[in-house]
Amino acid sequence: MMNKSLQRMGVLWCVLLAMSCFCASAKAANFSITASTWIGETEVTVKSRFVNEKHTLYLPGNWDITQVYLEIAGQSSIRVGDTVLTSGQENDLSTCLGLKQRYYNERGRQMSGTLSILHGSEMPSIHFTVDSKQLSQVNKSKNNVIEEGNFLYVEADGSIAYDGPLASLKGRGNSTFAYSKKPYQVKLPEKVNLSGMGKGKTWLLIANWLDLSLMRNQVMLDLAREVGIPNALSCQMADVYFNGTYNGLYLVTEKIQVGKKRVDIYDLEEATIQANDTPVEGTKRIDETKSEGLAILRAYAIPNDPEDITGGYILEIEKSYRFRDKITNGFRTENGISVTVKEPTYASRA
Repeated sequence: MMNKSLQRMGVLWCVLLAMSCFCASAKAANFSITASTWIGETEVTVKSRFVNEKHTLYLPGNWDITQVYLEIAGQSSIRVGDTVLTSGQENDLSTCLGLKQRYYNERGRQMSGTLSILHGSEMPSIHFTVDSKQLSQVNKSKNNVIEEGNFLYVEADGSIAYDGPLASLKGRGNSTFAYSKKPYQVKLPEKVNLSGMGKGKTWLLIANWLDLSLMRNQVMLDLAREVGIPNALSCQMADVYFNGTYNGLYLVTEKIQVGKKRVDIYDLEEATIQANDTPVEGTKRIDETKSEGLAILRAYAIPNDPEDITGGYILEIEKSYRFRDKITNGFRTENGISVTVKEPTYASRA
């Protein structure tokens, strides 16, 4: 009888302990901090993240952290070290930066989990405001595209380079898209100069997921420009936020495309559009095999070619399996080299 009673007490104790841990975890999950500041006439807001019992508030490096407005969910104030942070007013966060700190409620009781308040380096920050469900779909497939939302680009010095609508946001990359930190392509409705990289509508956000230093791409691109390699890409590190939540450090680059500030060559695509009365986008596709020294040719039945079609091409050597499954514009040589025609987007057979 005594053993059975001890067993029941042990089971009850385990249940109570589990319930206590569950309640503590629920409280920790419900706690959050929303921080905001004004940059010119634009209010910029970021939110803390909660992962594995750890709260982290990532503040952009272009913020003045001595004047940050806070909303603290479920608490009128908290204490981090010797600093009291009050909800509903501006706070000086410079004295409470640090990793995995213990924090306390207004009664002095230690709260569950840890709190890290981090201030980024002096670099630009990018803030997307988009539909969360659409963003989830974009992160699942490169075929999904967000065509509305807001894009805010704040330079390292706190000035705003762009604050306005998105034309589109989609995933990019091949093997890199399989990792949890997604790379993206951003298109804006107008040409904008971001961080002195020249005006353009289309910009790439490189995730650098496999690079622990996050610097290898930037080092090589900077080196390429310094030694004078033609058309070497400009790039800039930036902190990226989606709907206020920090998504990580990205490398912002130009997209390789024809343009005065990009690859300054003859714009065959524009010339083709001008040579035709109807839009070329809806033109029927041509698929040929064993044609004029090519194993495969994929093009479009453009009615009228411009007078000069000898130049204005951007080509990319592609892996065979990607060319087979996904490429609609390009050719494969009899030696087995697969080539995608990146520009013009709709190349004629000629």
